[in-house]
Amino acid sequence: MLLVLLLIAGATVCGLFYSMFRHDTMTLDHFTAAYYTSDKATADFASYVFTTDPDKNSSGSRNKANDLENKAVKAHNELKAIALSRVSSLVKNDAELMRTAIEICDYFGAQLTLLDRGKNVVLNINARLANKQN
Repeated sequence: MLLVLLLIAGATVCGLFYSMFRHDTMTLDHFTAAYYTSDKATADFASYVFTTDPDKNSSGSRNKANDLENKAVKAHNELKAIALSRVSSLVKNDAELMRTAIEICDYFGAQLTLLDRGKNVVLNINARLANKQN
C-alpha cells in the first residue's frame, strides 16, 4: 500500500515538473514568434514612413501609415504580454531571461514611439515637396 502511494506521489511530482517545463518552453516559443512578428511589423511601418515618395500625401496614404502603425502597436502589445509572463526556475538563467525579454519589449516600445513622432514630420515634409513640385 505504501509503495502504491509513493508511486502515485512520484508520478504526480513528475507530472507537475513536466507541465511546468512544458509551459516554460511554450512561453519561450511564443515569445520568439511574437518577437519576429513585432520586428516585421515595425520594419514595415518604418520602411513605409521613411520612403521619400511625395505621392504618399493623400488621405489613403496617411490611412495606410496609420494601419501599419496600428499593426506594429498590436504586435508590440502581444510581445509585451508574453514578456511579462513568468518562467519557472526549471529553465536555466530564468531571471536573466525574463529581464532580457522585458528589455527587448522596451526597445520595441521606444522604437515605436520614435516612429510615431517621425511619421507626421516625414509625411508633412513629403507634402511640402509635392507642393513645390506643382
